[in-house]
Amino acid sequence: MKRNILIPGFLLCLSVAAYGQVPGMSPVAGNESDTHGCDATAGFVYSSVRKECIRPSDQRIQLIQADTSGSFIMGGAIIFSDDGKKAEVFIPGPRKSLLLSDQGDGTWKKGPYLLSKPGKYLLQEKGVLIYKEKEK
Repeated sequence: MKRNILIPGFLLCLSVAAYGQVPGMSPVAGNESDTHGCDATAGFVYSSVRKECIRPSDQRIQLIQADTSGSFIMGGAIIFSDDGKKAEVFIPGPRKSLLLSDQGDGTWKKGPYLLSKPGKYLLQEKGVLIYKEKEK
């Protein structure tokens, strides 16, 4: 009985070693780069403002979900262009980032998104607060 189990197990190990993966399964994580060459598995994404790969979690301005009543709280980050006319916001979701434009009144906007700073940065979507600057 043990022999019947050991031989198929040994053959499976050999096939994994020879081909690098189990048939029908995805390749091993750790080798995923986006179209700009940013290593997504290490947390890097491409920044349109900086024109380079960045890690949102390493940025100076960190965001936290405004509604913290859930069991899982998501975060994000903001970076600005050198002239301050563009604000790039990284938050979880299907889009890579939000690129907001300076409105000349201390706010940045694109579509339904509005970033303002009445003391701390606040991000609203359709007038509803969704993220706020994380306390340091």
